[in-house]
Amino acid sequence: MDYLYPFIGQELEIRSAGMFKRESQLWADQNTRIATLRWKSSISSQTTIQIGEHTWTFSRKGFFKPEIQIEGANVLTLQRHSSTRYTLILPDGQYAWTKDGVLKGSFSWHDQSGAPLVQVSGKKIRLEPAAASCPSLSFLTAFGWFLHRLYQEEMMNSAALGSAASS
Repeated sequence: MDYLYPFIGQELEIRSAGMFKRESQLWADQNTRIATLRWKSSISSQTTIQIGEHTWTFSRKGFFKPEIQIEGANVLTLQRHSSTRYTLILPDGQYAWTKDGVLKGSFSWHDQSGAPLVQVSGKKIRLEPAAASCPSLSFLTAFGWFLHRLYQEEMMNSAALGSAASS
């Protein structure tokens, strides 16, 4: 049984561990911390996420042709279509990461039938009811959390470059 199954149907809250800490935590309620995300430094994308007994390390390599490297998971294929769309093939199935609408800041993992499993939006992660049959729920949650954080960084960097260029 996946560690996150008891939290299906809930909206989980992402909280910063402190102003100067490179850490965020995922909380089910005021007393139940269920995951921790730590990044190496402000100039590195290397991120370690722990959910229950599982730990994964994610990092982005490359600039013009970026790739995601994943340690701690049996990923058969990861195909990047754009910064907002990925296809992931695991031993238990194929999953799609997509942006939920043009103007929304939320993203979701979907199974092969298109059912949403995990939605990441701002400071919230929602585990959808269809995730009850997903054996990779914890990994998809961790990876989605990383991809959303990476997307937010890319948008901030793009905005900073745009404002610097117009100055």
